[in-house]
Amino acid sequence: MLDPTMDPTAFGYGDLNFSWGDHICAIYDDPGQQMDVAIPFMRQGIRAGQRCVWISAPSAARRFRDTMTRAGCDLPTLEASGQLVVISDVEFYLKDGLFQPDSCIALARTLLEDGQQHGYSAMRLTGDPSWL
Repeated sequence: MLDPTMDPTAFGYGDLNFSWGDHICAIYDDPGQQMDVAIPFMRQGIRAGQRCVWISAPSAARRFRDTMTRAGCDLPTLEASGQLVVISDVEFYLKDGLFQPDSCIALARTLLEDGQQHGYSAMRLTGDPSWL
């Protein structure tokens, strides 16, 4: 279970604070704007000891990894520890080639529970929905 005493501002972005379970949809015009939002959000999660999950097509995953590396993140260590998980959009969203929301929720729950078992206080999940 999540620690109810955990600082709720650990789920912030800039000057904004979110509550547990909030869903934030950032609108952007190009991949650079996407990274301008996604990278600080994920870095804050890493600093807060949270599992961070990025979901996207391979090209967006490369852009995400490259930008995280330029931002000073040690990706090999973060990924080996399981704190950072980069997962294919097809694997996450399209079980057997079909979008099945229940499967997405089940995989997200599995990632959260696994992260908690490995000591991560919470999970941030974000990605690139361009496949839509």
